[in-house]
Amino acid sequence: MLKRDNIANLLNQQILLEELEKKEGKKIEEENNKSKILIFVEFIGLILEFIFCFFQLIFYIILLMIIIGIFYTIF
Repeated sequence: MLKRDNIANLLNQQILLEELEKKEGKKIEEENNKSKILIFVEFIGLILEFIFCFFQLIFYIILLMIIIGIFYTIF
């Protein structure tokens, strides 16, 4: 009689463990999705920074050409 109760308890514990593992698996999947979104946002930010640096470089080159042109016309 005692052994049967132990087997039933073990089976109940196994079912509870499986349910807990499923819940933990869902939490891990949610965390993976959050980390993927964060990586994607950082990647977009990196691309925007490169674009901004490119336009800033073009702006300074044009500014330098204007300054050189002014000095060329003066002297």
